[in-house]
Amino acid sequence: MGVPESAVPKAGAQYGDIVLRDFGRVAIAHEETGSAQNAGCILLVSTSTDDPVAHLIAGEAISAVLCTAELEGLASSPLSEAFEIEQTRNAVHREVLADAGYPQVALRIGWPTTARGPSPTGRRPVHELLHDLLDDHAD
Repeated sequence: MGVPESAVPKAGAQYGDIVLRDFGRVAIAHEETGSAQNAGCILLVSTSTDDPVAHLIAGEAISAVLCTAELEGLASSPLSEAFEIEQTRNAVHREVLADAGYPQVALRIGWPTTARGPSPTGRRPVHELLHDLLDDHAD
């Protein structure tokens, strides 16, 4: 088992100047790259403070947006690399958010070119995963 080749991101795929790091609908995101018709948009998730509680709240918001996008049939891809670099994160804080918020993540959301979902990946049967746990408590 393992990750099927069709689910492995293509090296160097880009959305404009942004290098994509795909989560989920990999093949669909690659097909959309560079397409003006379904290029989607970039949403910036930010918080008013930059502490653990704000990070949790941002995570909840991101989860809600990604789940809603999926339910509506939209393709999505978090773009978090830039915010993992302190200099870039500080520049977005100053130049994009005018010091009024702290960037947490950008989300690319758009219409997929087709209605298919991601390639399925192999799964181990539950009894294989819980075998040792069940044996330990069989007494």
